[in-house]
Amino acid sequence: MHYEEWVVRHRIFHRALVNACGSPWLLGFRDVLHEQSERYRRLSIRREAGGKPRNVEAEHKTIVAAVIRRDADAAVRALSKHFGTTKEFVELAASRIAEVSRTT
Repeated sequence: MHYEEWVVRHRIFHRALVNACGSPWLLGFRDVLHEQSERYRRLSIRREAGGKPRNVEAEHKTIVAAVIRRDADAAVRALSKHFGTTKEFVELAASRIAEVSRTT
């Protein structure tokens, strides 16, 4: 799939998870946070980091399964793990970018 199309679908997916909260303010704030984090997520795009493979589709399926079961605790755990994995990839990408910057 074309990457920019995936980005749009990814944004819609994550927005749909919280869309029913009923608070326009919280949804707007979430949207701002998502857009700000997108620049870092784009820096972190790799299939594996530190020898650890990543399967975003499987992560999303785990989140969806918990949501469909209406298991809020499992959904929060799955989403937290998903965000944490993204954070790890961002951190690894940042150190690679810093290394390249020092050598150029």
